Amino acid sequence: RTNPQYATMAPQKLLCLILLVAGTKGDVFDYNFEALSSPRMLSDALESFLLLNATAVSWNCSVQLSEYLVGLRSREEWALKMYDSTGKLPAGVLDGNLAELGSFDECLYVTKLNEEREGSSFTGQYCMGSIFVNATKNISAEIQFSEHLNSLAFSTCLPDACSATDVQNLFRGFGINLTTDDTYCQLLAERPVLDIGGIFGVTIFVCLALLMVASTIYDLRKKFREK
Repeated sequence: RTNPQYATMAPQKLLCLILLVAGTKGDVFDYNFEALSSPRMLSDALESFLLLNATAVSWNCSVQLSEYLVGLRSREEWALKMYDSTGKLPAGVLDGNLAELGSFDECLYVTKLNEEREGSSFTGQYCMGSIFVNATKNISAEIQFSEHLNSLAFSTCLPDACSATDVQNLFRGFGINLTTDDTYCQLLAERPVLDIGGIFGVTIFVCLALLMVASTIYDLRKKFREK
């Protein structure tokens, strides 16, 4: 039988309990986000990953991650922007904030140029994914909660040579169970652009909106004059 104390909890409060208990075990919302806490910590995590798990990602991805590591250590603007546009542990998680979307535009406009080394010139790639909180083992099995309360929508910005599988393996190397897919990763070159049909449709909607505003203004002025 479910404890009445838990039965009356709001979903957000129940999540608070889950995360607080998980935090005492060093779970994903505690220790594992340390790698993303600062450019220095991320560069250290990247260095460790490339030394121990470089084969977990493709060759081109590892080359570009190495450049990213050097850029972070040198505090180059493009590298800091890539880090800045990556999600971190968001504020308000314990109050139900389950999304960290980073900065989409900032990521897509990151450009790293290097003509001296093949494969080391790249742009930013924005990937969305989910981080699942493995906390059920730490609380009573009688407490039930839905899956969407047990995951955090999370974004990251990484070099364009890294596939979704590379991204997953990199984050798992950090100790973060991020799940994503190539359909949730986007480059600036792949950003949807309005074709002629789209532009025509938007124009029609704008004209209709302006017509509605003009009609409303005319109607109000007419009523005002009648008074």
